[in-house]
Amino acid sequence: TFTNQGWDGRLDVELVKMGSVEGVVGLQASRFDFGVVGDHAFLPDTRNSAMATFGSFVQTLAPDQRLRYGFRIEHAQVDASAWTHDGVTTNPPADSASFTPASFAFAWAKDLNPSWTSTINLTRTERAPNFQELYADGPHVATDVYEVGNRNLGKEQGFGLEWELAKVRGPLSGSFSVYYNRFSSFIALQRNGYGPDLSPGHDYSENGGDELARYDFTSVPADFFGSEVKVNYQFIDTPVSKLGLEWFGDFVRASNTDTSEALPRISPGRIGVALHGLESGWTWRLDATYHFAQNRTAPDETRTAGFTMVGASLAHPIKFAQLDGQFTLRVINLLDQEARNASSFIKDAMPLPGRGIEAGLRLNF
Repeated sequence: TFTNQGWDGRLDVELVKMGSVEGVVGLQASRFDFGVVGDHAFLPDTRNSAMATFGSFVQTLAPDQRLRYGFRIEHAQVDASAWTHDGVTTNPPADSASFTPASFAFAWAKDLNPSWTSTINLTRTERAPNFQELYADGPHVATDVYEVGNRNLGKEQGFGLEWELAKVRGPLSGSFSVYYNRFSSFIALQRNGYGPDLSPGHDYSENGGDELARYDFTSVPADFFGSEVKVNYQFIDTPVSKLGLEWFGDFVRASNTDTSEALPRISPGRIGVALHGLESGWTWRLDATYHFAQNRTAPDETRTAGFTMVGASLAHPIKFAQLDGQFTLRVINLLDQEARNASSFIKDAMPLPGRGIEAGLRLNF
């Protein structure tokens, strides 16, 4: 079992428009204490805190051109307690790690005509490693592997470039984008043999009584290349009645640039179609999505077959004791397909849920 207690706060300030520039700046702070207890505790107790400042701006260059830019600068710290533990490391001492990631984004949008817009995005991103990536050392029940963190991990760092073409007016709307991200250091969880032999306790080694595959958090150079497309045709579009047909698809290819091997647990591409609408206050959707087979896998990773998921949903706003909310009913996997999630550690042992019904109620306080 685990405990997780903390808080998160955010302050946004909308700036007075200055000439052609308008925007928002803000502060965000958070802190949480995370602990795992029991025979399969795989982390020490940690205190995790972060303080960030951010901003997002839009500048009008011409009637048909806009420049969008933003930043986020954060200070993150993880304090780990001393841990009485037998694992890859025995009784690791208390430790503290702090990072100051900074991320920036720039985008130039050009209206080709009143209906079409082209946008080029350039990003520089950094991310601090989290407590699990730094300090894990033990069997993780949720993933059924022996996870090992790395106290020497640095920030995840990368550059991104994206081009998008969007149609924003008329009954036919949609967008197409293609992107490329290059990471000088991408934090990945990669296979590294089997867990340790801790006899006379647990033996996680190959053919041991508690055999578990070992996965290490490590930093690797990586490339991500992908594309997304979405098209919607709106047959009916009034305040009380809507009917639309949507087509969508995406794919991504991710590689370790040192070895040219695939990164582990990358979702394959998918294509789909959905009919959606609004009638008598009820919003509804019927969709079918084909998930391609994943045959480009990392070493020691199994492939997954393609599958089709069909689902349906209904939603209606509600009022309860002066609170706004929404009731949702969803049917999943209507065809009762056996399907396995390529990004899951336990895909070989546990397929995705079969045919089922989910009901939900959300209240806004």
